[in-house]
Amino acid sequence: MKHNKLPETDVEWSALFKEELGKVDVLSNEESIPDQTYLITMLTEHKQKQKQALWRELRMLWLVAVVVLAGGLAVAMTDISVYVMLQFVLLIGALGGLLMREYKLKRQRRGASHD
Repeated sequence: MKHNKLPETDVEWSALFKEELGKVDVLSNEESIPDQTYLITMLTEHKQKQKQALWRELRMLWLVAVVVLAGGLAVAMTDISVYVMLQFVLLIGALGGLLMREYKLKRQRRGASHD
């Protein structure tokens, strides 16, 4: 095992320092910065994937809306009392959900202001 002797003078230290900095510069230059065309291509592909995902989600939302509306109309056509009761339950559920959400938000704000 070879042990290198440490420099003793400032000149030797500065020569060693320059040599080691040169090695660091060589290593840092190995990774190149991507060019503009690569970045634009990558951005375009990402935007296209995002757009496709959004359209897929929108189609799913439309499908669910059609199914819910068709189900509601089918129930309304067969038995109006069941339809009215279902609408009433949905209204109570939605109002309860909104009230719980508002209550939780107020609790969070109150907790944050006391800290």
